[in-house]
Amino acid sequence: LAHEADLSQLREAQQKVRESADLELNKLVRESADLRATHEATSERLRLAQRLINKLKAARDTALSGLARAQVELQETRAAQEEANKRRDAEVKSMNQELRVAQEKLRTLDTELHQAREDASHQLLRTNEAHERAIERLNQHLNQEAQKARSIEQMQLWIGVLRGQLSESEQARDAARERLTQYEQSVQQFQEVLGERDRQVKQLESQLAERSRMLESRAQEIDSLKQALDERLLVVRKDADRARAERSEVLMEKQALERRLREAEQQLTGYDQERNQFIERMMEMDKELQALRQDRANETKSRNDALEQLRDELNAQMKEMQTQRDRTAECLREANSFLVEQTANKQMLLDQLKTSQDQYSQTTSKLRVELDQGQREKIALQRQIEDLTTRLARAETMVRDADARCAKAEQAHRRTTREVEKLALESASKRAVTQATACLFHSESPKPADTRSSQLPRSVIDPSRLDCPDLVGLSTACRQSERLSPTLCSPCWSGSTADLEWMVSPHEEADRRKVKFHASPRLNATENTRPIVPDSSNAGKLIP
Repeated sequence: LAHEADLSQLREAQQKVRESADLELNKLVRESADLRATHEATSERLRLAQRLINKLKAARDTALSGLARAQVELQETRAAQEEANKRRDAEVKSMNQELRVAQEKLRTLDTELHQAREDASHQLLRTNEAHERAIERLNQHLNQEAQKARSIEQMQLWIGVLRGQLSESEQARDAARERLTQYEQSVQQFQEVLGERDRQVKQLESQLAERSRMLESRAQEIDSLKQALDERLLVVRKDADRARAERSEVLMEKQALERRLREAEQQLTGYDQERNQFIERMMEMDKELQALRQDRANETKSRNDALEQLRDELNAQMKEMQTQRDRTAECLREANSFLVEQTANKQMLLDQLKTSQDQYSQTTSKLRVELDQGQREKIALQRQIEDLTTRLARAETMVRDADARCAKAEQAHRRTTREVEKLALESASKRAVTQATACLFHSESPKPADTRSSQLPRSVIDPSRLDCPDLVGLSTACRQSERLSPTLCSPCWSGSTADLEWMVSPHEEADRRKVKFHASPRLNATENTRPIVPDSSNAGKLIP
């Protein structure tokens, strides 16, 4: 009944696991579809971002082309103005007095224009740096989105692996179901065989009741022999226990010594290896020190030579810088007249830069909004993945529990089969002992006192059958059963079958109706139709 209850519990657990696994599979399919939709949306957003980047690059290229055109125009105007200046040299000589006043004003303007030029150059550098930073940020954003796409692909692969694990768990569940059906069939077979054995036991009980009357005269001799053999067995068992304990102690000491020797050998080998490694390291360190000393000497020489060369180069560069300073002073004087036109062009460029900055700020705001949305979607996906992992872990634990229960049921079934085989062997040996003693009793008694003995079949009393192969097999079975009941196989035994029953199974009368034997795979019901005496020590295990 306990085994059937466990089987029913296992079936219910397997049904629940199957239903939960089906539900989780459906949820996984839905979540995979959602992930695909999100992946498509992110890919579309990536395309839009790439388009925006291309537009920004085109705007940058147009701005650079406009700057190049302005520089070309400035050079052309400069050349034209140089020609005009050459023509006006004659007129300038006549207007020296007016020019002196104008020169003082121009000096003030030169300082202001110089500052304006420096400010413009700084602003241009800043704008270029801002453009470069924006491009770097866009590249980083693209890299992050590519990483997101890779993570989504990894998630899809992981989902595929989880599906494979679920399919394996379903296969294991089907195998467990097949095993359960096999166990149920074997239990039914055992129950049928037990019914046949009960019938045989009833027949044997009637036969043993008849033979117990004939074995009452030999009970006293069996008791005395039993006491003597018990005393001898106690002495022999004590000696055997002592010898076993001494042998186990010697073996433990021997194993401990072998372990210590192995550990010592391993330590010696390790010390030798460490010593050799330490020596090799010392040699390598000496070589490295020598190489470092040589390298340092060479470096000091090279540094001194490099310092001398640098001094010469710096002196030459100072001279060149002085000449360049003189030339730049002349160029600045010539450029004063062109600064007015450059300021106008500069204002135009500043307006264009402002428009480009506005566009850039708008695009950056849009990209930030999209990034925030992508991060939110990423967080949602991570939560979904965590939920899926927890559900899959629960499903795996349920499947493992079912497998463990199936394994326990298999172990219990194996134990029952082993116990049944042992009981069958013991019953066969005891049956052989009873038949051998009955044959000996009939052969020794010349005139039976009871009239019922004359009605027994001839096959039981016939002394010509003492040398048959069945009795030889019974003698071997008796030898094998000496370990369990050595007094039953003695040739000088005499007594009644009732005393024999009491020695073989002293509590048989209380447990005889409750015992149900399982069929042994080594014995056939057609071959073994002789009486079976069960053992009370193992009969309690078979009571349902």
